[in-house]
Amino acid sequence: MPAITRLLYGSLVTVLCACSGPNHPGTGGTYAIRDFGDSLRPYLVTIVSRGIVGYDSATWFVRNHTSNEVLRQLSASEHPVLRALALEEMLTRKGFDAFSVLMSHLSDTADVIEDIGEFGEQHIFIADLLIFNNTWKSEADRKATFDKVITAHNYLRAAYTISDRLPTEEKYYPYIRAMAARDRNYAELEHALLALAHFKKPADTSLIKEKLLQSTWRMSLPSFTLIREYPNNAYFEVLEKYYRYSLYRNMCRNGELPNDAAWYFHALAAYRQPRSAALLERIWNHHPIARCPVDTSFLRRELAEAVWENRCPAYSKLEKQVKPLIIEQDKNSFYFPVDTTNMPKIIRWFNF
Repeated sequence: MPAITRLLYGSLVTVLCACSGPNHPGTGGTYAIRDFGDSLRPYLVTIVSRGIVGYDSATWFVRNHTSNEVLRQLSASEHPVLRALALEEMLTRKGFDAFSVLMSHLSDTADVIEDIGEFGEQHIFIADLLIFNNTWKSEADRKATFDKVITAHNYLRAAYTISDRLPTEEKYYPYIRAMAARDRNYAELEHALLALAHFKKPADTSLIKEKLLQSTWRMSLPSFTLIREYPNNAYFEVLEKYYRYSLYRNMCRNGELPNDAAWYFHALAAYRQPRSAALLERIWNHHPIARCPVDTSFLRRELAEAVWENRCPAYSKLEKQVKPLIIEQDKNSFYFPVDTTNMPKIIRWFNF
């Protein structure tokens, strides 16, 4: 190794090994790189200098050449990336109770960078990383995790993304209400809004409407599901705003997968009134349905299905127009049932 390289490497090791940061929540103590053996230390330096929780050779070495005791010490490292690596390994290694490991580190909100393969990298809390990568031995354990996350750690991304799938139990209401009222990334917030709508409390309508109107252009499936499953004329302003400013823009932006538009059609059609009929007819009579490279046949089928599934006097004119397409579609539809009888059941955070 050239002298200058040895000097730079030595300096990096000195800096990384001398660090003594604060004790992060949930770690139970701190260990510096200098506390580990000579054979392991260079790999830890490499991982910390790279700063990514991933699948490189240094990570492979640590996962495969550390005892349970060393792994336990790494789980209390002052370096978040080492904690994350160790805790992830502990979730699957024999000798550790994955449920206990997870539950004792739900308060670790150190931000790490995770390698997510072809999708690039993402910033994520260690607690969220563990939840999303964990499997549970039983539904009871997963339910206990849900309960703890919602009642004590509902700032986590995992709390938001699971909130609309939780049982609508009154004990969760104040937590869901607080989550929905926060300023939050809308991709996460809209799950809490749908969860709040599940409680069907009229007093929440104004909050939900306000949040929807603030982020109309970012609405996706949870938002459209909310508007469709809990029809309220207060939300019609949201549907009109989406039509004016976002429908065609998002169709073209999403290219070959204009699912947002399809979800919008079904939400709009659920209102079964002259105002929704007017918008649906305007969209149906827009030729082509989108003036950009997009699967217009898919969009037209979805619009026809939305009208047909919500047949009512207000849609009588449009119903006649979409009927030939519905008949044609029924003739060409195929259904292939999937036998899940012998499939192993893996209990993950999102499985229902």
